Amino acid sequence: MSGLAPASLALPKQLLALPAGTFITIEKLEQGGSLQARRLSTGAVQFYWRYANEGRTHREPLGPYDPVSPPKKLVATSRGLSVAAARERCRQLSLKHTELQGIGGLKEAKAIELRQYVADKEAAATRAAHSLGKLLDDYVKHQATQGRISAREAKNLFDLHVVKAWPTLAQTPASEITQDQVIDMLRRLAEQGKGVRRTSSEPICGPRFSAPSMCA
Repeated sequence: MSGLAPASLALPKQLLALPAGTFITIEKLEQGGSLQARRLSTGAVQFYWRYANEGRTHREPLGPYDPVSPPKKLVATSRGLSVAAARERCRQLSLKHTELQGIGGLKEAKAIELRQYVADKEAAATRAAHSLGKLLDDYVKHQATQGRISAREAKNLFDLHVVKAWPTLAQTPASEITQDQVIDMLRRLAEQGKGVRRTSSEPICGPRFSAPSMCA
């Protein structure tokens, strides 16, 4: 049976002794709202930030209580939160809520974060699809479909002397790689005796390197 236990302070033993389904107010917060906890049917204790927005009361889940976390630890452990960490999480959420109060508050802040997360994932996927490493891989596959025996040699060379030797560069969009960076790679290949043949009419690639077709 769910209920609200009146308490201004809940010690660890009190949190662990809560009846299932019962909310308890740990403390009122200076920045607004209150820190609450509830014993779930699983036996775990869940923290909540209880706050008001546009005349309605809401509870935002913060994470589970970690009874073995150091009491003053302000960041979550792999098991959950101390009371101090839950209080700090409330403070952070309150700042977000206050910043956007009047246009949705915390709900809008979470929507913005979700949109940004999706945009970042899409941007990362786009960058990966056009990275130097992906471009070199496509080049090798094209050579292989043409029946070129040099395809395997090219793959080994690219894997060893580009992807493994320059991992950050290999993940960079090919269009963002500079001519100086290409020259550094070619110089390293030359120093290691991996000569790269290029006719005088073949540009390395304008001021910006864009790839095996490499510059197509």
